[in-house]
Amino acid sequence: MAMRLLTALARRAEVPVFPVVGARGLARVETLRRRPGLRLVDSPRHARVLLVAGEVAPAHKRALERLHAQLPAPRGTVWWQGSPLGSRLFERGETVAGDDPLEAIRRAAHAGDPDQRPDVPPHPWERPRATPAYCSEPGSCHQTLHEADNR
Repeated sequence: MAMRLLTALARRAEVPVFPVVGARGLARVETLRRRPGLRLVDSPRHARVLLVAGEVAPAHKRALERLHAQLPAPRGTVWWQGSPLGSRLFERGETVAGDDPLEAIRRAAHAGDPDQRPDVPPHPWERPRATPAYCSEPGSCHQTLHEADNR
């Protein structure tokens, strides 16, 4: 009986959603801000569902994969008024054509999408570009930090 109560409470809890706004999707996302049962979050790390609202250009496929990788598991994806980009990207995501994505978002929150880029970190570290080293005298700043590292 206690498990049923906990399950019922969990189903009524707010679902944290990270919205990605595509073409003609901003107004739709703004209407969701006032919906009970949803909470739009500012970071993918705090979300359970990635909501892609509107059409997204194929050039942004890699960026969407990175966003998807930053969501903690279990995570879900909902395409609202748009279409998934390719067969490999978000294979288990739901597509919603209507005006109300709430039920699809709730289903996606419990579905659990697989990793799209399992061998790539969500945000790979890159070494900063070469910058001038400390200059003790004017005009002697031609050495870079990378050259100083190689000494």
